[in-house]
Amino acid sequence: MAYTSIDNPGIYFNTITYTGNGSATRTITGAGFQPDLIINKDRGASNAHFVWDAVRGNNMALQTNDTVVDSNVTSDFGSGGMGSAASDGFNIVSGTSNSNNVNSSSNTFVAWCWKESADSGMDIVTYTGNGSNRTIAHSLSAEPHWMLFKSRSDTYNWVSYQKTSGNNNGLVLNSTAAHDSGVGSSYFNSTDPDSDDFSLGTAANMNGSSKTFVSYLFAPKQGFSQFGTYTTNNDADGPFVFTGFRPAYLLLKVVAGNTGGWDIYDNKRATGNGIIARLQANANSAEATSDAVDLLSNGFKIRNTSGNQNGSGDTIFYAAFAEAPFVNSNGVPCNAR
Repeated sequence: MAYTSIDNPGIYFNTITYTGNGSATRTITGAGFQPDLIINKDRGASNAHFVWDAVRGNNMALQTNDTVVDSNVTSDFGSGGMGSAASDGFNIVSGTSNSNNVNSSSNTFVAWCWKESADSGMDIVTYTGNGSNRTIAHSLSAEPHWMLFKSRSDTYNWVSYQKTSGNNNGLVLNSTAAHDSGVGSSYFNSTDPDSDDFSLGTAANMNGSSKTFVSYLFAPKQGFSQFGTYTTNNDADGPFVFTGFRPAYLLLKVVAGNTGGWDIYDNKRATGNGIIARLQANANSAEATSDAVDLLSNGFKIRNTSGNQNGSGDTIFYAAFAEAPFVNSNGVPCNAR
């Protein structure tokens, strides 16, 4: 039985936490690899979730909590931006003294880092819209189950596709809204992605003529990543979701039955059971200590009755990336925390 093909998830995903020192130039280490996608957030202040990737270039940043375009965000960092990725993390190169968003003195920060690889099921694709139904190739050699889209040139909302929701529904990453149903034809051409391509309709925010876009694609990999849903029970002894690994990163979003933010938990901002350090991808707010969630050796357990994660009869989408597989490729169980 194949338990996982990735015994060390840390070569493809890791979370870095650090304390700012106020300098305009600095190298942050600890990823364990050279990241291709970095999402950075000030944990203690109302600053944006900044998104950098190796394809758009180190001077370009987007914000998951806003609709700003590339050029508007880079002005926050002078001529530098995030800088080229270091072999074990990333470089902060603001070019000015305005580094508060990513390195304010004494503030605490978190950076979620991904490596682009078909082996780990992660791909970054940029394209220019043509306004017509079309397909675009990706390099996953597997069907993506989660895709994020953002216009780089226009202030359109982020769009999220989840396989569990079907190709007729879309979510907005920078919003608390539930499904925007009936958009499948204009967003995804009413077609699920496959192992070679994803489909686009004619919507301006997905494929507007001459507009530029970036998309982040994720395919599930046993023992490393999983994308699915669970149904809430409105009980402090909430649902348990089996993933087959101990999550290093967990994102939760109500997709049907209620509204709520895109809640993010990870294994670096709190340790042990009862993880309660929460950020929200749709908001620039500081870290909150509420809505307990356990990150376990083989999945996660909801231990709250918040409408965001465990209302009554709602459907919650989750995206999880591993710290360690429950059982490695040799059939050996991993050590408990």
